[in-house]
Amino acid sequence: MQKFIIPAVLACFTGLFACTKEGTTTTVTNIIRDTTLINTIVPGVVNADTLSAGIKVGYGSRITGEFPTASADAAAPTLDTLYNKVYKVIKSRYLVIYPPVTSGHIAGYYVQIAGAKSYFKIDYTQAYNLRKAQQANARGEVSGYYDSTIVFKLPAIISGDTFYVKYAAYDSLNRVSKPVTAQALILPEGNDQFTDSLVGSWRYAGNFNLYSNGTTSHDGFNLDTATATKNGYYSCTNNKLKQMDGGAYYLPATYYVYREIYKIEKYGWSSNYQNIYKDLNLDSSSCSNYVYNLASVAESGLRGMGGYSYDPVSKRLTMVHEESNKSNTSLAYETFYLNELTNTRMVISGMVSDGDTDDGTYYRLYIKQ
Repeated sequence: MQKFIIPAVLACFTGLFACTKEGTTTTVTNIIRDTTLINTIVPGVVNADTLSAGIKVGYGSRITGEFPTASADAAAPTLDTLYNKVYKVIKSRYLVIYPPVTSGHIAGYYVQIAGAKSYFKIDYTQAYNLRKAQQANARGEVSGYYDSTIVFKLPAIISGDTFYVKYAAYDSLNRVSKPVTAQALILPEGNDQFTDSLVGSWRYAGNFNLYSNGTTSHDGFNLDTATATKNGYYSCTNNKLKQMDGGAYYLPATYYVYREIYKIEKYGWSSNYQNIYKDLNLDSSSCSNYVYNLASVAESGLRGMGGYSYDPVSKRLTMVHEESNKSNTSLAYETFYLNELTNTRMVISGMVSDGDTDDGTYYRLYIKQ
């Protein structure tokens, strides 16, 4: 990969939990800045069927019946059943799970709110931009959608503060792994002062591709460049430009710069873009220095919106799209690796595939506005 410094501590929050006679008290610690004490008003385990009826699961279809049993076949995929993670979630937002795959081919997952009379089958053929490749790890070989993510959209109203999620992997022959059960604790939205370094407006500033065969798309980040919309011929007299047919200088008379901007807030994100048009100023330009003045700015309006989740252990950033025609549940998402994050600069990466080049990794640079 490109030589980026990966911080050991990035924007995230962790929690310590203790029960009291009055209910559940949750301490949310933002490991960059803040610590806030939150008192959960309605303690207790959430009704599984009620919650299951109100959630959306990315690329998942609902099935009524018993959760599939694990296969006896030794070739079935395996998950780390000792993996013990407590998830902290917020009503109307997202629960994002990175399954602990240890071996086997991963075609998808069965997922259930533990105790519900129905479950979901996640079909990653409905997904896009998901990594599908083969990789060796310490315990065995994994293939298929081994690096994929389970994403829930939670309802706005949930009675209780605790629920459990059961999930298992299946392969192309529908051999099923042993399940993993995880605990989720619901935090009151808006009470924690979540002000990590991700929050702000980020402008796309360039890209860089590094292929597995060692080649690159270019030597560094290819920053946004101007695109000419109108050109003209100019002559030079006394170091001043003058428009003239057949002149020695052929220059852009008007150009535009494309700007893509992501606005990340405490619990969600939105995006839009701008086309910034500039005209050549003949009075201010010389024959060696071309000056362009702002002519107009075309705004796109809202292009996309959704939520996000960041896992500090794997350094994976999942951007959830709430409106997308590419998902059978109107809930699509993309997962990136967060390679660098400072107060002014963010670098994310993902997999790229080129028909004429080996697969590799793309990097995107964003600058905070």
